[in-house]
Amino acid sequence: MTQASQIAHTCTMTERRNTRVILAITFIALVTWGLAIAKWGLPALFLPAVCLVPILMFLLVLISRG
Repeated sequence: MTQASQIAHTCTMTERRNTRVILAITFIALVTWGLAIAKWGLPALFLPAVCLVPILMFLLVLISRG
């Protein structure tokens, strides 16, 4: 194997690992959210949206200011 092909292989392995980690975190977050909804009902359904309001407002201000 040449050095370029080794680097390309390493990058794809890293990308695969990162993809698996991102998917695992997303799956765990969705399962946790589902369990919270099952336990506490409607308040747990709206809680993530309420928590994201300040973050999204900051992003909107950041985008609008250029």
